[in-house]
Amino acid sequence: MLDELFALADADRRVLLATTTIGYAEVVAVIVRWRNRTLLTDEEMSGLLQRIQADASALIWLNVPSDAFEQSLVLIERYSLNATDAALLYSLLRFQQRLSQAPAPLWLVASDRRLLRAAAAEGIACLDPEASSPREVRGLFA
Repeated sequence: MLDELFALADADRRVLLATTTIGYAEVVAVIVRWRNRTLLTDEEMSGLLQRIQADASALIWLNVPSDAFEQSLVLIERYSLNATDAALLYSLLRFQQRLSQAPAPLWLVASDRRLLRAAAAEGIACLDPEASSPREVRGLFA
């Protein structure tokens, strides 16, 4: 599914993909956990890490402002989020405000259901890559 998103962004310059250093680090952490559970060999893990490093060059890097954790306390209380997810959601909401005149919607792609529910409640379109097919992803941008 993520391959489909990167292909869409490569083919259509209106589709922009963004991440934060926290989000990027979370992806690396998942890959390491897969390897630790022996779901990946060291070689497979190395290949995946090289691939996400290559994909990273196509991403827009969003800042998590220094006040994000303090400002996101209300999101923690409202949605029972962990501190990192609340700071990411706060940062995404700030980014969405800056894009309010943009012709295309902002989408959060995540597998964390609690974060997805909170983002949807805050008016952000959401996509769970574990629950979506490549065909569904193509339909979003058609």
